[in-house]
Amino acid sequence: MTIIDNDNTVSMIKMDFKHPDRNVAEESKAADRQASGTTVMDEEKRKQIAKALTDRGVTMPCPRCGNNSFSVVDGYFNHSLQSEISGGLSIGGPSIPAAVTACNQCGFMAQHALGVLGLFPTKKGG
Repeated sequence: MTIIDNDNTVSMIKMDFKHPDRNVAEESKAADRQASGTTVMDEEKRKQIAKALTDRGVTMPCPRCGNNSFSVVDGYFNHSLQSEISGGLSIGGPSIPAAVTACNQCGFMAQHALGVLGLFPTKKGG
């Protein structure tokens, strides 16, 4: 699966979760995307996500197709929390930011809460 941005740029980078320091995608393409401003997340953050997942044992194959190759999606999901479902859409309240991975064969997406991974920025002094 490939996600295409509005400007037709690819929005994911392939990672081998068993070897998070190894970038399966061409390094030059990632550098070109970062230099052109078409990337949302820098290479170091993607590596941190892959390492955090690997360190926590997230190395199982895709639950849908059994493939072992995943990509860290170039950006985050942010899920709003609501106290009631009947209250309509809530904007600007509490949320859970998540890193997203996608299977490189079938496109199955998995979300991982940044706080649990130790990747959520904390407020200083509070």
